[in-house]
Amino acid sequence: VSAAPAAEAPARSSDPSKRLIFGLAFNAGLADVTLLRKYGAFPTMMTGNTMKLTEAALFRRWADVSYFAAVIAAYAAGTAVYRRAMKSRPTHPARACAPVVLALFALSDALSGAKERRWVMLLLSSAFGMINSVSIEGQRTITNMLTGHMHKVTNYGTDVTLGEPPAEFGIANWRSVGVLSGFVGGAALGVILATLSPAFL
Repeated sequence: VSAAPAAEAPARSSDPSKRLIFGLAFNAGLADVTLLRKYGAFPTMMTGNTMKLTEAALFRRWADVSYFAAVIAAYAAGTAVYRRAMKSRPTHPARACAPVVLALFALSDALSGAKERRWVMLLLSSAFGMINSVSIEGQRTITNMLTGHMHKVTNYGTDVTLGEPPAEFGIANWRSVGVLSGFVGGAALGVILATLSPAFL
């Protein structure tokens, strides 16, 4: 007896969310533009901070070395907090970290007028360590860096020009387009806001 055709399976709750991925990428672009201007460091991309750390070390700017090293360590600490939440609350790690992220953002706002205000970036970097973990661990998508997504979309375009395109522009490619457009959109908004209203920073 032939079995009846199976109904199409509903999307699993663990499937990546297009809206969340776009929103996280938009948030990363906005944060990188505005907080780089305000604090001189990237809140979401540790590659840039590592380059700044290396340059500062070569020119013996030890205060900057300490600053960028601390920003990187704070990001790693935020990532570790999310990882621990994954182990202790595997179904809802983001919910467990959300109050911590909110508290870090609120505290950074409260301290942004401090004399040595750039050290406030440690709070934000730690918060973004948790936020990026939501996209990397929970959504299986890197939303704070564009290189891999550009590579994927470029490969598809190259295959098309060679007359050997894949069967379709798949979900992974659309996800990359979403990250690219979200990040650039957020960065553009950050530039516009900071230019039209410097007090925004």
